[in-house]
Amino acid sequence: MGNLLSLMAISRSKYWHTPNGLLLTNLAIVDFLLGLICLPLVIAVAYAGQNVPTVLCQIQAFSLGVLNCTSINTAVIISIDRYVAVAQPYYHAASVGRSKVIKAIVTAWSLSAIMSSIPIIAQGKYGLGIYDNRNQICWFFMRDYAKNHIINSIFITAMLLAIAIVLFCYAIMFGIAYQKSTATPLYHFGSSYRNIKKTIFTTTLIVGTKIICWLPLSVVSVLDACTTVPLTPLVGIMVYFFAFANSALNPMIYIATSSTLRLKVLQLIHRNRRVNNLVTVSSTFTRNT
Repeated sequence: MGNLLSLMAISRSKYWHTPNGLLLTNLAIVDFLLGLICLPLVIAVAYAGQNVPTVLCQIQAFSLGVLNCTSINTAVIISIDRYVAVAQPYYHAASVGRSKVIKAIVTAWSLSAIMSSIPIIAQGKYGLGIYDNRNQICWFFMRDYAKNHIINSIFITAMLLAIAIVLFCYAIMFGIAYQKSTATPLYHFGSSYRNIKKTIFTTTLIVGTKIICWLPLSVVSVLDACTTVPLTPLVGIMVYFFAFANSALNPMIYIATSSTLRLKVLQLIHRNRRVNNLVTVSSTFTRNT
């Protein structure tokens, strides 16, 4: 519900149609689809247990892979975009437009769809993976080395690379912000410094929250692939719960960090209240007459 409200508010705000706004809009769309499509499928698979139909298992795994990979890819693109905006603001303003951002978004979705379809096509051949229900969720079982060793390596490498890129971008941004904050006391009152602070604060909240929520799943995935210690179903459910919780937290972050979006959300709420009041009055009048 929060993501739907955010998307409705975003569509009414001009800022959110800028390149940076498009990236955040894409992230909101992914979060909305995770709650609308993925979460019900995960619950259905967990409820069915080992009796889950094969088709349902494949659909749940594919949708989970596409949306989660797209979410992580978008977080990486946002980090790179904000890094360029802070480190090379003139180049960013002149070269990074809507068309490039749209191409990056399409690439993020396409790569995610290709990666998530590999286990469905391969069905365990050549180590390219097979989706199976082992820990109350359909995914490729990392300890089944013969069937999943290549896809394991690809996904773990991709996760670690994404975290490394995000950390690198924010390390540079924090360094630039620190240098400019200590350059001269008068600089603190400039609009450039305030924009840098706001950019770093907002993107740190959004991407940092995503990293924190996804870190347990990343750690468990690496341990599952590299050790023989059995993981209980409860652990599997909990790490995926943290990953899904990120989708619920993002709308709160959007509203908390954007006064424009906050105003649009309040306008939507007040408008809906007025409509409900009119419907109630109309219904009462109709019954009385």
